[in-house]
Amino acid sequence: MHWSGEVSGWVDWGNAWDTFRKAVNIDPEKALTLLRKGCDKGDAACYHYLGIMYANGWGVARDQAKAVELYQKACDGGNAPACYSLGQALRLGQGVPKDDAKALVAYQKSCDGNYAPGYYKAAYMYENGFSVPTNAARALQLYEKSCAYGDAGACHKVGTMYLNGQGAAKDEAKAAEFLKKAADAGSQQARRDLQALKKPSK
Repeated sequence: MHWSGEVSGWVDWGNAWDTFRKAVNIDPEKALTLLRKGCDKGDAACYHYLGIMYANGWGVARDQAKAVELYQKACDGGNAPACYSLGQALRLGQGVPKDDAKALVAYQKSCDGNYAPGYYKAAYMYENGFSVPTNAARALQLYEKSCAYGDAGACHKVGTMYLNGQGAAKDEAKAAEFLKKAADAGSQQARRDLQALKKPSK
């Protein structure tokens, strides 16, 4: 599964749901019925989607703890986005006690499914030393993985890290390469940074 987005690791489900609901005639009750039938069959994706509905109160009373329970089942079933959602819940303490170490484990499981936001969040944890010693080199590797799977924000991050010599030796050629990838994917900030890098110094 690939990911595309400039704001890495975040999904504004509220706005996304409202936009989708306006474009398509959604019946929450029917959606819940179908998802629960899928869950009865052990469908990991259905567990995840049902968890999202509980987390946001879509057609049901909002229940973060129930959402986490469903994320866990989906993650155990090999659903990479669900592992990411589980990591987010653990990282933010939503429906479960805040636990950075467990969050990182969940993010790493989402990486096993090559889920770009999972790579990004795992990188963020290593970069900032959440539950693990700060490791810029490891963070850079994970950001590059996120970039490879379509996260423009991660490409931008890699570019700035090479530009600043963070996690690797300073390399303006590589910085330009990754900034261009981010700019081509729509990142306006990356486009500005790339222009600044190409501008001759006085």
